Amino acid sequence: MSEVKIPLTKPYITQEDFEWIKKPLTSGWLTQGKLTEEFEHLIANYTGAKEAIAVSSCTTALYLCLEACGVKEGDEVLLPSFTFVATANVIEHRKAIPVFCDINLDDFNISPEEIERKITKKTKAIICVHQFGMPADMDKICEIIKDKNITLIEDCACSLGSFYNGLHTGRFGLAGAFSFHPRKLITTGEGGMIITDDKEIADKLRIMRSQGAVTSDYVSHLQNKLSLPDFVYAGYNFRITDIQAALGIAQFKKFEFILKERKRCAEIYSIELKNLPLRLPVEKEKRISNYQSYVVLLENEKIRDKLALFLIKHGISVRIGTHAIHTLSYYKEKYGLKPEDLRNSLKAEKCSLTLPIYAGMGEEQYYVIVKIKEFFTKFG
Repeated sequence: MSEVKIPLTKPYITQEDFEWIKKPLTSGWLTQGKLTEEFEHLIANYTGAKEAIAVSSCTTALYLCLEACGVKEGDEVLLPSFTFVATANVIEHRKAIPVFCDINLDDFNISPEEIERKITKKTKAIICVHQFGMPADMDKICEIIKDKNITLIEDCACSLGSFYNGLHTGRFGLAGAFSFHPRKLITTGEGGMIITDDKEIADKLRIMRSQGAVTSDYVSHLQNKLSLPDFVYAGYNFRITDIQAALGIAQFKKFEFILKERKRCAEIYSIELKNLPLRLPVEKEKRISNYQSYVVLLENEKIRDKLALFLIKHGISVRIGTHAIHTLSYYKEKYGLKPEDLRNSLKAEKCSLTLPIYAGMGEEQYYVIVKIKEFFTKFG
């Protein structure tokens, strides 16, 4: 085993992050408050959205979006099968029916043709995922659901900094849900954000994330009133803390640098690996990716696994792209699904490989490239 240890990714942490985290610790206000509002304003301004609502994760963000748009038991919600399982789980928790759609292998995103084919009278919403930071084909998707009573929700977990036709992801539907997990470009440890241009929805989301209270703890604290707030929904504790928000603010101050670094690394991979038997990510017309992940596609599972084990042996961390959810035990058994039902999603799971990429990556990236080339020289 090589002594080289190259992680799949790592958060870009500097002294500034530590200094910002001290602010809520010394202020005495640790839960959702002033710093959370500041973080929300930063994300809203960057994405161009009118409203931003910080929550505990992208999963809770998606769940709140489904509840806010009225998804209920028996409704159908379309989603890609090739995505993280949370995208499907939130539909299950609403007691709605996940309808899995296949993807296009050239961008790993939901196929608009599949959406059109699987819409029924029961279709209440679509969750469109911008997989690995590559925007989906929003022109076609929006055209398909135009004049239909179907809500579009965007799973932007991976796509802060990604644009389609000049518009930030999350701006095409009712709302977009983002993640700040450590594998994302900026992190709050755990945490998420919802963006929307609908103030009524935004107000509802803010109330629902805080147990259904019409007034937040922070506002009540500022008002210094004896009375308790009214509760208009049976809400949830989906808040983040000002400690997380402080880290988010510090991280966002470095976001443009982190974004440029991801794109620099992606460009190096694309140049150096272009003549190898790998399908590389490509930004099509109108699409700008943040390259949250650099995921390649190999010819078959045997070659993918052989390459993965070779790289791991030489100290290089790699991962399968993500799940084909329709093959996971829970969904396969409950809905009677077969692996071959969604062939592209299945191939994406079986043949995809995520390469290391992160801000500040230098000589270690060329080591990864050398080892990939060495593999194909040895094994063809």
